[in-house]
Formats: sequence, C-alpha cells, structure tokens
Amino acid sequence: MPRLSAAQVKQEAARRTDKVRSLADGQGLVLVIPRAEQGGNARWVLRFSWQGKESMRGLGAYPEVSLLKARQAATTLRAQIQDQGPPVSKLRPSATAAAAQPATVTFRLAAERWYEQTSTHLSEKHRAQVITTLRTHVYPSLGNKRIDTISPGDIEQIIRDMLRPPNPMLETASRVYQRVGSVFEYAGRQGWCTTNPALLLRQEVARLKKQVRRNAPPGHHAALLDDEGIAAVLKAIAQYPALQTRAALEAIIYTGCRSGELRQATWDEVDFENRLWRIPAEHMKAGREHVIPLSEQALARFRTLKTFSRGQANLVLQGERRGRPVSDMTLSMALRRLGFKDQQTVHGFRAWLSTKAREAGSFPRDVVEAALAHTVARDATEAAYLRSNFLEQRVELMRWWGEWVDEKRELVAHG
Repeated sequence: MPRLSAAQVKQEAARRTDKVRSLADGQGLVLVIPRAEQGGNARWVLRFSWQGKESMRGLGAYPEVSLLKARQAATTLRAQIQDQGPPVSKLRPSATAAAAQPATVTFRLAAERWYEQTSTHLSEKHRAQVITTLRTHVYPSLGNKRIDTISPGDIEQIIRDMLRPPNPMLETASRVYQRVGSVFEYAGRQGWCTTNPALLLRQEVARLKKQVRRNAPPGHHAALLDDEGIAAVLKAIAQYPALQTRAALEAIIYTGCRSGELRQATWDEVDFENRLWRIPAEHMKAGREHVIPLSEQALARFRTLKTFSRGQANLVLQGERRGRPVSDMTLSMALRRLGFKDQQTVHGFRAWLSTKAREAGSFPRDVVEAALAHTVARDATEAAYLRSNFLEQRVELMRWWGEWVDEKRELVAHG
C-alpha cells in the first residue's frame, strides 16, 4: 500500500528545512523536497536499478504532477524499463547558454548552470559562499571531468580531504556534499547523467563526520568545528552563572588568544582607546610580542572583566588570592560542567577561528596564522615585516570574526 497521501504530499512539499528531504511512496517513487535556500518546487523521481547500477528519472514537479499522476507515470516507466530498458533522456534547451551534449558536459559547466538557476533568490553573501565552496574544494579535482564519468569515490575523496586533521572543516564539508548532490540532481534532469553518485555516499559521509567528532587523536585539543556544535557551546557559555569566567571564555573566543596569555595579562597591556591588546614577549609561546586588534565584542568582554578588578589589582583575570590570576583549571572545569568534556577545550577555541577563517576564503593563510601568533616567517626580519604588514588585515579579520560569532549567538538566541 502506498505510504503517502495527497494531503501529506501537499503539507510536506510546502515545508522547507535546511536539508534536502525525500518522501518515499513505494517501489522507487520519491518526492524530493529542496532545501529552503534552493527554492523551486518539490520534484517526483523514480529510482531504479539497471544493470547493477542505481539510476533515477525525473517525473515532473509538484503540484503540476499530482501524487496520482506521479504514480501513473512511475507505473508506465517501470514497465518500459522492464521491457526496453531506461529511456534516453532528451536535453532540454537552455535559455542562458548554448545547448550542451551530455558527452561534453563537465562538472564545472553543470554546476554553473545549476548555480544560475537556483541562486537568484539568495543574498549576495550567500551566493558568494555557494560558488566559492565549489571553486575552492570541488573544481580542482572534478571541474574538468565529464559529469557522467564521476564516481562516488571521486566525491568521497573530496570530503575526506576536507575532514583531514588537524582542522577538519565539518560544516563546509557538509555543505559541499549537499551542493554536489544538488548539481547532479540538476544534471540528471537535463539528461547529462543518469545517476547521482552523491546519494550513495550519504551513510559514509555521516560516518566520517562522526569519526572526526568522536575520535580525536591523543593530545589533540578537542574542538567542535561544525556550526551546530559551536552554537551549542556559545549557548551554554552564555548561561554560565559565574560572570567573570563567562567573560573570560568569551574573550578568548573573540580574540583567538591562548588561555595563558589572558590569565597572565595585565591592564596596562590593553589599550581601550586604540582597540589593541599588546601581549609582551615573556607571555608568548614564541617569545615575541603579539598585538591583537580588539573587535567591539572583545572590548565588551574586557570591560566586563574590568569590573572584577579589586583595589589596585592589575591582573585582567584577578583570582580569589591577591596578586594571583584565575587558574587555568577554572576555565577548563567550566566547559566540563557545561557538558563538553572530551568535546571542547579552551585551547580548541583557537581552532574555531583558524577553521572558519580558512573556510570563508576571504583571508590569506598567513594573515590567519599571524592572528593566532603562529610562526609564518623564515627569519626575524621577515617576522617583523609580516607583523607590521598584516596588522591592518588582522583588524578586518577580527571584525569579521566578531560578527561571525555574533551570528551564531543570535541563531542560538532565536533557535
């Protein structure tokens, strides 16, 4: 007996989420509902196996093709496949470019046609993110390959590369996987390919992501690097009852500093007027002075910490004992009490900045590394030049980072 009813199809086709959803009616008939960001109508697809390979054929868009008509078309197509094999899809004419024959369609061409059709309703920022992820992560290996020759293994290798330590790009890998699948869905409707190899990787991609989250190598500073994980941590910290500890954790997040650098910091290092935190060489792991441009968000956390300075105390993180900072265990235990033991460390906040800035694609690697006080120069002369040359770019980086974190905090607040 069919699983779907006409009322259910109508309700589910109108409901959009952040993921592509499939509703099975039985015997391979499926209603594919696009993500909210994609727009467009839900589509009927018949999935079937032919000569040992999984294939699919489009049956039209809902509501133009009703549930009853989709079942009738599926019945007719199944009989045709059994008697004659799958029909050869005809290429639909394109209004935006010259018609392409399946044998000449590369993944890049299919992706750009798909992008033209599906991105018009997106914001300029979102449009840039969509095409940037494809150009950065997919085109180098698949861009010039014929789309009908790409295998699940080709896509799997891209996802594995993105999830490789030390800074796996969980959220971006998920989006790239979804977008590659959407390109193949579009190409299938155009008759350029007969299968969607991304569909065969659904379970494997989920397994790889779980492996990244749960099996961090020994000595690794655990960090939740997908947007959902980061939002969960931000939500928990925002509710932490100890205000000084909460402000300290958020100051580390917004500045990308090491916890020891904040714990040893004194107020004469913080220049509120010029929005700079000058960390002396003796407090730095590399033994060199480090300057951090302070975003509005970071300045707000330092102002909060200032309210906890008693008398003439000069420490930014004044502990209970006079002249002694808050212990590092205080910060670590806060994350444990919030339920993130073995999932998120204080040091792992630096991986947030490193990973998300790299994923954004707007900041050169050396700028990001300089922001984290990592060594990117070959000698002292080059190091001095880089610190000076990158300061303006790091101001922009920290401004962007503050806004990025705030976006996640707002999502949490309204979620």
